Amino acid sequence: MDKFKIDLRNLIAKFEDNAELKNYFTEVREFILSTKSEEYVHSEEFKQKAKELFYRGRDLMHQLKDEPALNSFLNTTDELLDNIKNDEFVKILRHQAGILTSDLSYVDMEGNTRIDTDMLSKLQSVVGPVLAETLKYIPLPRIETSDSYRDFWLDNIILCGYDILPENIRIHTETDSELSLREGETKSMNIRLVIVLDKLRTELKDMSFYYKKKSFPEVSDKGRVTLRFGGEGANLRFTFNVVQDELSRTSKITEGCVNFQIVNMDIDFDYSTITHTTLLPFMTSWYKQQIAYEIETAVEKNLTSIVQDIGQRLSEALTEVNRPLQTGIEMARKAFKSTDIAQIYEKRREKLE
Repeated sequence: MDKFKIDLRNLIAKFEDNAELKNYFTEVREFILSTKSEEYVHSEEFKQKAKELFYRGRDLMHQLKDEPALNSFLNTTDELLDNIKNDEFVKILRHQAGILTSDLSYVDMEGNTRIDTDMLSKLQSVVGPVLAETLKYIPLPRIETSDSYRDFWLDNIILCGYDILPENIRIHTETDSELSLREGETKSMNIRLVIVLDKLRTELKDMSFYYKKKSFPEVSDKGRVTLRFGGEGANLRFTFNVVQDELSRTSKITEGCVNFQIVNMDIDFDYSTITHTTLLPFMTSWYKQQIAYEIETAVEKNLTSIVQDIGQRLSEALTEVNRPLQTGIEMARKAFKSTDIAQIYEKRREKLE
C-alpha cells in the first residue's frame, strides 16, 4: 500500500505537469458533474460528447504509454489487487458471507459433500453440442462508429467458431446466501448455473471495412479484413438463474444472460484491397480495443436470443437427473454456523433464554 501511494503521488505530479492532460481531466470532471436533463442525456449531442471525451482520453493515455511513472503505477496496482484477492482474511470473509461456488456437488444422507457426476455428465452432454452448433455460424449486424477523430465501419460479419474443446468448457454453480445473524440460519438463497467457455478460437473472415482518420495526417481507406482470435482467444460466459422446488426435487432455469470477452485479437488486412499497406495497419492497432468492444457488444446482443433455448435444454437435463441443486443451502448454513460471529450470537441467545 505504501508503494501504491508513492506511485500514485508521482503519477499525479506527472499529470499536473501535462497541461493538455490537466485540461482534459478538468473538462471530464465538468461534464460529469454538470446538471443534465433526462432529455439531454438521451440526445445525440450527449452521446457524441461522451464519445469524443472517451477517444480523446484514450489518445492522451496512448501518448503516455511509455511514461515510467504510469507503468510503475499500473504494475503496483496489479500487485496490490493480487494481494487483496489472495489475502487470507478476505477469503474468510467471502466464505462467511455465503458466496459459494460448487463444481456441481451435493450433500448425501450422511452430510458428506460429493461430486455429482450424473448431473455433470448430463449437463455436459447438453452444453457441448449446443455450443458447437450455436457458434458455428453467427451473422452479426454492421458495426460502425463515428466521432470527431475517425469514421469506421465493418460489414458482412460472420462469426465462425472452431476448436471448441471439452476441456475448455467449465460448468459450476454459484450461490448467494442472505444469512440471519439473529437466527443463525440462511434466510434466502439465489442459485446460478454458470457455463464458461475459455480459449474460444474464432475468426471474422473477409469483412468489408472503411476507415477514415480525420486529424492530421488525414487518411482514408477501404477493403477487406479478417479478425482472428488466437492464443487465449475469447471467453464466453452464460449465467442462468435457477429456481428450485425442494418438495419435487426439481430445478428449473428461469432466465439467463451472456457475456463475451475478446482476450487476443489479430487484424489481418487483405493488402490487395487497400492503398495504405503500412500506415493503415499501424493506425488501426491503436483502434483495436474499440473494435473489440463493438464486436463483443454485437455478439452478446445476437446470442441473447438463443439463451432461452439453451436454458430450456438445461432445464430438461436437470429434470432427467431429478436432483435439486441444494448444495449451496447446506454449505451456506454449515459455513455460517462454524464462524466466530455465529458462535457469539449463539452464546448470547442461550444466555437470554
